[in-house]
Amino acid sequence: MTTDNGITWQTIASDIPANLKQYSWHITSPKSMLCKIRITDQDDPELYDINFPCFHIVNSSLEIGLITYYPFNGNADDESGNGYHGTIIGATLTSNRFGEQSKAYIFDGINDYIKVPINLPETQYTYSLWFKTNNPNTGISSVRDTDLGPSNDRNIWLNSGDVNHRLWNNQTITTSGTNYADNLWHHLVIVVHWKFGQIIYIDGEQKAIGNKNRSDFDTDAYFDIGYAGYAGFNYFDGSLDDIRIYGRILPTQEIFKLFKEGSLLSLCSPNGKEKWLKESTQKITWICDTAISTINLDYSTDNGQTWKNIADNVYANASFYNWILPNTSSSQCKIKISNTNDPSIFDMSDELFYIVSSSLDVGLVAYYPFDGNSDDYSGYGNNADELWGGVSFVEGQNGQAVNFGGYYNKGHVRIPNSPSLQFASKFSFSEWVKLNSMGGMNHYGGYTNYGNHKIFAKEHDNPGGFSAGIGAINSNTIEFGFSNSIAYHVYDLSLKTNPVQYNIGEWLYVTYIVSTNEA
Repeated sequence: MTTDNGITWQTIASDIPANLKQYSWHITSPKSMLCKIRITDQDDPELYDINFPCFHIVNSSLEIGLITYYPFNGNADDESGNGYHGTIIGATLTSNRFGEQSKAYIFDGINDYIKVPINLPETQYTYSLWFKTNNPNTGISSVRDTDLGPSNDRNIWLNSGDVNHRLWNNQTITTSGTNYADNLWHHLVIVVHWKFGQIIYIDGEQKAIGNKNRSDFDTDAYFDIGYAGYAGFNYFDGSLDDIRIYGRILPTQEIFKLFKEGSLLSLCSPNGKEKWLKESTQKITWICDTAISTINLDYSTDNGQTWKNIADNVYANASFYNWILPNTSSSQCKIKISNTNDPSIFDMSDELFYIVSSSLDVGLVAYYPFDGNSDDYSGYGNNADELWGGVSFVEGQNGQAVNFGGYYNKGHVRIPNSPSLQFASKFSFSEWVKLNSMGGMNHYGGYTNYGNHKIFAKEHDNPGGFSAGIGAINSNTIEFGFSNSIAYHVYDLSLKTNPVQYNIGEWLYVTYIVSTNEA
């Protein structure tokens, strides 16, 4: 192999049986963008082949899949190695989030921007950047078919201090609850996933989601930094830095690494709201500077008032530690990681996590006992924001229950969407159900004596949404379906090996276990 485009070569292995057709190579070579592999017939060295073009050996997973990278080290050059250099129109150098001079660009909000000729992916990509502004209404970036032309897509902008991202054709997702026009540096990540849609992360946390999983705009030729064509206030007013575009989906841990990049020592997990079973083995993870050789780990079950030791002198470059949890439960837990040689260098969980006593609490993101209210008791705060149509609280199977008015009242409990309610390919729901009558809605929206009693639904009219119910068309069925499924799944309980019959006025315990996106 070579790391200098063929000037010098090093042997990886010899005497490999050719019929193996593969070889597992442990890479020890330094970082290089000029790497090649040569394979040679050992009996006839004139018979060989070399890969083309060069491949890259990188030091970090954060370099894998990079399409462009603009650290703004005194210029707008692309340091991914792919050569997508930017042309600066008006923007000037300024200090970055670490206070280093000429390491970021400031834009005037009038006509400054950076133009990059490039065609970017329509799906399966990640945008990452740092921004600072005190203007609550300002563009950040977009892609366009011509330089500042009328057609644009993948717009990012601030509106009233909220971050917005829009995909062609016409889905915009928006953060809420925090004004990011506070003249502080914020880390922004946009992910567009072919299966789960678009997601906004800010400062390492998921803040907004949408179900559109790709852009329909495929004629882009420019990436405009500091200009959002869809926003009414196109040009960015503030500072931008460390812009990365990946041709892959970054997992949450890598997004957190980007957010913490430059920190001497940062705890990655647990970082808040995790639910770990007592006496189980869980992985504590962190990132750190190479100058730190060993770390100490401690935990608290009283929100940091007292600390107990987990381990000392753990090799820092291991990046994880398998912790056997104590035989105790608490909702006030934190982890602290510190430099063994300098305890003043430390980090701890940003939010509390849970040590739970029952496996039924693990993975629980919403729990509604309906004992006189519609609050979520899981700890994730997914409380209902609307009870409509004659909803009331009555005696239940255990404590109280919520009673719905039926077909003519259209009663429902509405729960706002949230980052914790984004379900992948495996999830489950369970509930106690009692029917007051079989009458309800048919598949066409009208009334029927044997109706479709919806138990729950999530964005059931959108791709990736789903709904579930009982009693569709006949009196003894359970049903579940994704909105993008070819068929709605209906299970007739009377045809099972052990038939089940549910009757009016009797409680039935129903659990839906979904193992694939085909229900």
